Amino acid sequence: MNNLAIHNQNHNASYVYASRNSCCNCQKEEKWIANVHVICRIALGIFAAVIAPCSFAISLSAGLIAGTSYACLKLWQNQPFFPRGDSQPICAQGYMDFLTGMRFPPLIGSLGTTAFFGAHLRHDPSFYVPFCGLFIGFWLGNEATVAAKNLSGRLLEFRPIK
Repeated sequence: MNNLAIHNQNHNASYVYASRNSCCNCQKEEKWIANVHVICRIALGIFAAVIAPCSFAISLSAGLIAGTSYACLKLWQNQPFFPRGDSQPICAQGYMDFLTGMRFPPLIGSLGTTAFFGAHLRHDPSFYVPFCGLFIGFWLGNEATVAAKNLSGRLLEFRPIK
């Protein structure tokens, strides 16, 4: 298998947190875009928590439980996680793609989705605040579980052999 085929296979594979090593120079760009995604999620979470704190706390807790359960199940079964949703235009990104007739990069889609949710949080907080809280909680639970697993693996790896 040539290097181009290996490169394409790595970029088209399911997203597994433990094996997130990029094989090319696009790792810096991917990390920068990933940081923008995290900033957008945190900003929406803060905005939703300010608008309806109780509703956000309940949905965030449910999302944390669901995300942690999902990550534990996938790690226990040793199966890959769902691939990232950047290539699946839905809701705000789907509207932008449909109305303009163009396919936008994931960064533009994330910023458009953040603006869409930010504008709608005020208009219908009974739907959008729990919606944001649930999925932000799912993301946090998933990330925390994978980070804890990776940390525990590293701690066990560095134990002195007796």
